[in-house]
Amino acid sequence: MRIGLAWRLPRNREDSDNWAMRQQEYDTARALDLPIQVHVSGEPGPMFDALSEHRVGYGLT
Repeated sequence: MRIGLAWRLPRNREDSDNWAMRQQEYDTARALDLPIQVHVSGEPGPMFDALSEHRVGYGLT
């Protein structure tokens, strides 16, 4: 068994406090060399744009 991060984008993609929390989760998982999986639902275009805008995405599955 392995541990990893199952991550979701914030419902409100404009919420900077929520993004800061998510960024901390992402950075911690990267620092621990954990696998990261992101669930994208809804309109994929805006979701992937948000990932790109916040420079999140390296090493995701």
